[in-house]
Amino acid sequence: MDDDKYDDDYDEDFDDNSGRSIFDFLERNRQIFGAENQDIIRAHIDDDDFGLCYEKPVFVMGIDEAHRYIDCLATDTGRALHCERVSPAREIPGIAGCVDCYHTFRMGRFGMAHFYRDIFICEYSLENVWKAPKGFWLGMRF
Repeated sequence: MDDDKYDDDYDEDFDDNSGRSIFDFLERNRQIFGAENQDIIRAHIDDDDFGLCYEKPVFVMGIDEAHRYIDCLATDTGRALHCERVSPAREIPGIAGCVDCYHTFRMGRFGMAHFYRDIFICEYSLENVWKAPKGFWLGMRF
């Protein structure tokens, strides 16, 4: 990732007196990187591995939208999923910002969770791609 893309004004400490917060910093960088990702947001949307690998993530508008997207995910047969973020996020050539991997687990009998598959999400976008990867289903947006 090119360090020059960061806003130098945000290098200061974040405290109550600065009037700025870490959330302002993250939102500013989401907008900067999101603008750079505009050309690739839908480039792989029809590929079989869309959302299933780091190089072809689902793009959403920030952390809150990523959580909303994940909350609406189910298996392609409609079974509920539990998702856990894998740390750390990765920098991928050709994608501005980082891509997160989430392990998904389908809920079985007696509350047992069984690994289903991974999904990859980039939170640096100016729009949400509301499409489920192969093997997943998206419920209603809320």
